[in-house]
Amino acid sequence: VLGPGEVQQRDAGEVRFRKSKSVELLCWLALHRDRPTTSAARTALWEIDVEDATFHNVLSELRRGLSSVGHDDVAGRANKQRLFLADGVVTDAELLRTVLREAESRLAELQEADVREAREVIEQLVSVLSLVRGLPFADAGYAWADAEGITSTFVWLVTRAIDCVCDIAAQCGDEAAMLEATSAGLRMSPGDEVFLAR
Repeated sequence: VLGPGEVQQRDAGEVRFRKSKSVELLCWLALHRDRPTTSAARTALWEIDVEDATFHNVLSELRRGLSSVGHDDVAGRANKQRLFLADGVVTDAELLRTVLREAESRLAELQEADVREAREVIEQLVSVLSLVRGLPFADAGYAWADAEGITSTFVWLVTRAIDCVCDIAAQCGDEAAMLEATSAGLRMSPGDEVFLAR
């Protein structure tokens, strides 16, 4: 989701779906894990009340696309109203949030002399920042993501991770890491003066 919405298998390429709404439903499920319901998903994904058959077709195509790459039963209906998504399906934003949280926790405990560990933190953050391909949900037009503040939260998350890398890298004299981090910011927001100034 940190760029155009796409579904990737870890180290195995992109997963294709026949319906773009299936990708949108997968994104919505990944970002609404706390008791996702059919009615909430339908309200978020469609501006009008859609037929049960339409929603069922989108959900079936989502399941079919995931099954085609060997991931059976990772998404679907728990019952008539409840949906589910397996914990193994994660977004790049979740990965970044987790790594950033760990990095900030480790940095709080570091002493200035712990350059090796600081470099490990930088390496982990830069690795996840490499997943940034553009503005969150670029070109997708997911109205629910903007309305719920998810897009701006992800922009803040990427910016915070970049700031974290740059702050540590400046102390370690690691200009390459600073360039890699700011390039993620420029992929997200080309020409942004804040990132250009780094």
